Amino acid sequence: MNTYNEAKDQKFSNETNDCSVVALSIACDISYADAHAALAARGRPARRGAYTHQSIDAAKDLGYTVHELEGDELVNPETGCGYTATTIGQLCKKGRFMVQVHRHIFAVVDGQVQDWTKGRRHRVKRVMEVTTGAAKPKVATPVKRLSIKDQVREALMKRYRTGYTISQLARLTGGTESTVRTAIADLKNPKYCGKGGPLNISKTANPHGARFLIIR
Repeated sequence: MNTYNEAKDQKFSNETNDCSVVALSIACDISYADAHAALAARGRPARRGAYTHQSIDAAKDLGYTVHELEGDELVNPETGCGYTATTIGQLCKKGRFMVQVHRHIFAVVDGQVQDWTKGRRHRVKRVMEVTTGAAKPKVATPVKRLSIKDQVREALMKRYRTGYTISQLARLTGGTESTVRTAIADLKNPKYCGKGGPLNISKTANPHGARFLIIR
């Protein structure tokens, strides 16, 4: 694995403002020189920073698939707050990522921040997962290979205090927002709830979107 120190050791002596080169090198596990050339081809001038879209396009040019996490994916479900360079490893536990903070970008590999910002409180603004192949990556793993309704039941019972948003449940179960809404309605209905009985599911609002949780 290409680490932060290894990438910096390969740095060109006349280069500065090259965090995008280092991040791309680590996220794609390629040499600093190859990352430098890929970003130059996308318009990054020497000794200047790059726009995030240039890093994304450069990764795609190198044959990688880039999936950007959005919305409530960037909100820690346990705290309701966003991630920082200290906590981003909790979200990016497995795989390779490029993470943007204010005027800086760095790589995270298998939960480990590969950058000088490790352990600092820089607020995360964007997260891009970098994978090989064309399949869309999934950060969340389904609870079990059960029906959507049973997966929603299990997920809500496990996290009844904080709950989930519709989009979080859709990603967790592998279903759509429509099927998740139907599952929630069925779980509240004694006629369709299935084994375990009906659930007292309540909808509560917060700054990051409505959440559904169980009232006990």
